[in-house]
Order: sequence, then C-alpha cells, then structure tokens
Amino acid sequence: MESPGLTCAPAIGRLTVDLVKQIIPCSEKDSFIQTRKGVVHMNELELKEQIEQIKKDPTYGNVVCRCELVTEGELIDAIKRPLGAKTLDGLKRRTRAGAGRCQAGFCTPKAMEILARELGIPIEEVTKSGGTSRMLLGGSKDRANTSQNNTQQCSTEQSSAKQDIIQQENNPPCNNPHCNTQSGMETR
Repeated sequence: MESPGLTCAPAIGRLTVDLVKQIIPCSEKDSFIQTRKGVVHMNELELKEQIEQIKKDPTYGNVVCRCELVTEGELIDAIKRPLGAKTLDGLKRRTRAGAGRCQAGFCTPKAMEILARELGIPIEEVTKSGGTSRMLLGGSKDRANTSQNNTQQCSTEQSSAKQDIIQQENNPPCNNPHCNTQSGMETR
C-alpha cells in the first residue's frame, strides 16, 4: 500500500485494525487510555506553573540544556515514559536538548550522566544513536594509564636524545670527506 503522507494515517490505521480483526479475534481493552500524558516543557509554562512544577519535582529546577532551556526533569520524563529515550539522539528528538545554538557542546556530559543513571548502565555504554555509536571509549583511569605510558615513552626518548648530544660533544664531527659518521671514524 502506498501512502500519500500523514493525512492518510488515520484511515490506514482503521483499515489495519479491520484486517487484524478478520485474522485474530480481539476486543477493545477496558483500561485503554485514549490520550497520553502531555510532556511538560518548562520554557512554555508561566512562571507560576514553573514554580508549582518545581515544587512537585525539584529536578524540573535543574536546567541541563541552556540553549533550549531543557531541565533534568524533562530528560528523566523522556527516558521513563513508554518507548522512552535510550540514546542522546532520542533525548534530542523528545526534548530538544542538544538542538540549540551550541549543538550539544555544553549539555552532552550532563545528559549522558542522566541517561546512564536512569537506564542503570555505565556511562561508557551511552550511545549517540544506538548500536556502536558510543560517546566514550573508557574511564578517566584508562586515560591516566595511557597518559602515564606516553610520559614514560617521552622520558625514554628524551634520555636517548641527551645521550646523543653527550656523544656528539665527546666526539666532534670529522672533517675527512670519506668519513660517514659523527664519531670521526673513517669508513670505506
């Protein structure tokens, strides 16, 4: 079936329900909720409503994304609702966190912390768009070990360079045109 767009979606939904009813006997659920709970956007509320929301849940008072004025409470709501966000892109689509002027330059670390905490996963497993699009490769101790290894390598290279300088001072270059070394020894 080819759909000309969103305007046909309700009709396609009703057609699909009728087709499924022909195959599987089903009835409407008594506890079905027709409309879902609205998403709270703090930047769209009046000051009085913002204060009331923060009194109900103080996380709505913590601004995470300054560009789009998205709060921690909004991010938590986006993660915990049915079919909630599991990635940074999921949070961005649901709340606009990271869609502002800085393009997530300032809010990404805090958004990652909130995602990891609410999903109960290590921060290294937080992804941008799912799959293997990890944002971090390791913890700070991993970087410290790498840095320490690099420092050791640099000090070894510096020691080698110092030895070369000392050797050159003790053995001045040879003026002989047949000489191929700095030590003054002739090679043929």
